[in-house]
Amino acid sequence: MAIIRFQLIQNDWSDGQVAEERNIHMQNMEHLIALENRNGVVHICTSEEVAGALRFALQSPKIVIGFPDSFSVGPLWSLNDKIGQNFRKQWLFDCFINEEKEIDYEKNFTNTLCQINSIPKHVPIYIWYSNNACEQTGLRYYLYLMREKQNKVFLLNCSELNDNPKQTFHYTDRLDSIVLKDIFEKSKEIEALCDEQHYQLQREWEKLSETKEVLRIWINNGIQSVPENYYDLLIIETIEKLHQQQRVKDYILCGILVGEILSKMVETADGTMDDRFLEYRIRQLINNGVFESNGDPKSMRHYSVKIR
Repeated sequence: MAIIRFQLIQNDWSDGQVAEERNIHMQNMEHLIALENRNGVVHICTSEEVAGALRFALQSPKIVIGFPDSFSVGPLWSLNDKIGQNFRKQWLFDCFINEEKEIDYEKNFTNTLCQINSIPKHVPIYIWYSNNACEQTGLRYYLYLMREKQNKVFLLNCSELNDNPKQTFHYTDRLDSIVLKDIFEKSKEIEALCDEQHYQLQREWEKLSETKEVLRIWINNGIQSVPENYYDLLIIETIEKLHQQQRVKDYILCGILVGEILSKMVETADGTMDDRFLEYRIRQLINNGVFESNGDPKSMRHYSVKIR
């Protein structure tokens, strides 16, 4: 069955689409097929950047699956089904995904679901995450996708397993390959997820998949849905402070404004909020008459804004 899935995915790519993501998906499917008769493991994380670091840091035989999405933003409604996946894709495209990325996003999402579904029986699965809405949501989604599997699952919370007493890491992509390797070594002391824990996290995903909100934050050790204008006040306060640094109030490049906002958030669990979502909210503030703009809003590098 895994070989058939791999062939379907391979044939689905058009001749002109040669990309690194495609090669990684194909290699992963080939390795998944080979893992069943070897003493290997599967690692899952919510970032291709983290996946790349894990591929470099950890010994073989192993396969690393990096989910190509940011689960802190965008609708989760019915994401278990094709209707919900299409609904999420359309929202992302309408708000901030470039049309050139549309085909890549859809294929990468579908192929990653196939990879998770094709994990062989009895192969241990390690899920990497930290204390933020994106990765915590991803954790629950993966466990739901694997609800019929009997594999042992180990949860690696990097926010808790990191040894640095001077700094708390809210995002796994802030950790280098050496730290990731050390965390994996500690995982030998961790017990596999029990059925009760698996069911609880699966139920939490089912509740998330019933929500209509498009923005989530990590607060009080839980995922909370908030209105999509949640960061608007922070955006306005930030541009006001930037205006105060100017001799005369003038336009500020959107990319600079977004960078300044992220620098304020860096020490929090919202520290790597998707910059595309912040830029989307800036465009909404323009549409609502709060900001004026100058330039072409095709990307944050091409237009500037100022408060009215």
